[in-house]
Amino acid sequence: MNVLATRTIQYRSDSGTVKDVVLTVFEPFQAGEDDWRCGFQFHPPSNQRVIKAGGIDWIQALLACLGVARGYVEHPTEARTSWQGMSHAGLPWRVEKPEGYQPPEIPPPEANPGNLDVLATRRLGVPAENGGIRELILTVYRPLCVEDGTWKCAFAFGASASDPIRYGVGADFIEALLDALAMARVTYEALIPARWEPPESEGFIGVRFLPYKVGRAYSIEPANPPTRPDPEHPPPRPHLGDLRPPSPTTSPTPADPDGTSRPPSSRCPGPAAPRSDTGARSATARSSSRTARTAGRRTSSGPR
Repeated sequence: MNVLATRTIQYRSDSGTVKDVVLTVFEPFQAGEDDWRCGFQFHPPSNQRVIKAGGIDWIQALLACLGVARGYVEHPTEARTSWQGMSHAGLPWRVEKPEGYQPPEIPPPEANPGNLDVLATRRLGVPAENGGIRELILTVYRPLCVEDGTWKCAFAFGASASDPIRYGVGADFIEALLDALAMARVTYEALIPARWEPPESEGFIGVRFLPYKVGRAYSIEPANPPTRPDPEHPPPRPHLGDLRPPSPTTSPTPADPDGTSRPPSSRCPGPAAPRSDTGARSATARSSSRTARTAGRRTSSGPR
């Protein structure tokens, strides 16, 4: 498996010692028709096995993987995990939007340089003037580290390299990608009527499959399809010293108070060798095609 990204998380042990734990996220891969897997691993120890979660496409598998990773590393009764001072470690969780939720501002459009590496696509729908449904392709590009040490992740509504892009931003690869997905959701919601959902029978998927953000916390509404663990590699008990997963009855805090600053990272490590644009577009095209055929069968969409 190719490494997609890494993140160093701080964890406080029973003795009070704070140690670094490296989260490695591997690139989602297709295991079967409408079956994508995404794995993660914590280090130390060096023999920690890869845990996988699944979804019907690249995006859903990644979000499921990050959510499982958060539940795997969090303490069941107290906040011991942190990243950039946030107890949720910057990883998503399934929770309903808080009352009075206010979406972030839509990022401004920019010219597409035409040479960005495509990570994933997803088939959406918007109301057409004739009363039907018009297809809208969400394209998410590979995050890039910029000169000041922050990361940017471009997304576009369209499959052409000439379509305008908008950016999500973050302190590392993972945060920039989550931010791009959350910004894509806000942008898409501005294009459709309130509480409108595309018909599942035509292979479209509603907006709830994308995360929403509160400050620097990212969450996914529980109406999404549940995480599908890899049946061949069920999650074992962690082997990270005294790290242990939350109990089934414990719900980790969904968000810290809104953060206004985004500290830049001190360096821009290369999380993985970039794929060729041709290979990326080919893989995401297969994902989009299969998603279109089965989204209505395997995805639920309730009122927003």
